[in-house]
Amino acid sequence: MVFVDPPKKGLSKGFINTLAQMGVKKVVYVSASPATLVRDIKEASKYGYHCDHITPIDLAPQKSEIKSVTLLQLK
Repeated sequence: MVFVDPPKKGLSKGFINTLAQMGVKKVVYVSASPATLVRDIKEASKYGYHCDHITPIDLAPQKSEIKSVTLLQLK
């Protein structure tokens, strides 16, 4: 299992490829950017990962930013 908390620009395609080559079965992805999260889920699906669960977390209720914790699993 690998935990990732990338900057708002998201993960690189090379990093996702490396996870797949290493045979990482579960990836816990913490994100503050829904757009890059969706992009990275689509990219990870090319390597056999599927989105198992997404949980939104409001760490700062006074702000509009909501983080999410996503579980990606290798099929």
